[in-house]
Amino acid sequence: KQERIVDIPADKIIEVGTAFDWELAAVLDNGKTYLPASVTVTFGENETVETAENKFTATKAGIYTVTYTFAVGSENLTYTTRVTAVDTTAPSVLSSGELPMRAEKGATVTIPAFSAKDICDGDLEVNVSVYINDTDKTPIEVTEANTFVIPSYESVTVEATATDAAGNKAVDTTVISVRQEHELDFMNDEFYTMSRVVSGGGGGVEYNTNADYVIEGTGSLKMFSGAWGL
Repeated sequence: KQERIVDIPADKIIEVGTAFDWELAAVLDNGKTYLPASVTVTFGENETVETAENKFTATKAGIYTVTYTFAVGSENLTYTTRVTAVDTTAPSVLSSGELPMRAEKGATVTIPAFSAKDICDGDLEVNVSVYINDTDKTPIEVTEANTFVIPSYESVTVEATATDAAGNKAVDTTVISVRQEHELDFMNDEFYTMSRVVSGGGGGVEYNTNADYVIEGTGSLKMFSGAWGL
């Protein structure tokens, strides 16, 4: 008589939201292969889990028990696989709009509505914090209308944080740079830089040299006027 060989999936750890299958589960006895007569899956003590096409999907963290029953000759053989589902996936933080990447000092910024979804816990609360990017991360007051005022020339960070029951944290971070005093967008302002081309092979460039718009210091580039020939 040949030795009986039991081939069922080993105990396994999977991520919540993924599937576990037992398509190849079988018993080889006396040269004959037997497939499971029935397979049941329970969660925890006795919660029945729905199965389809030789698999189930773990919808929450915890212990799942897969029980296989084989009818081998006159015997009913039962085997089990222990499947541990863990949640290591952070929630997804979503925003109803966009924050500006740049703003003026004194400008009022509206914070869009944030929401969070988690594969285990569903909808989650989102905590939003706003602070100045200084050494102390000084908090900025947010009004009931979800607005705040840019208080200085330091950049500002807006953080939206959601944490699920397993402790997985998601952080959506936006850094708003603050336009400095007298700062203008380079090449987008006629008063900042002007150029002209003269017919006859000559050309010239004129730069704004107003002291309010010229930054000088060690290693700085000073404005100048010049001409060239073609």
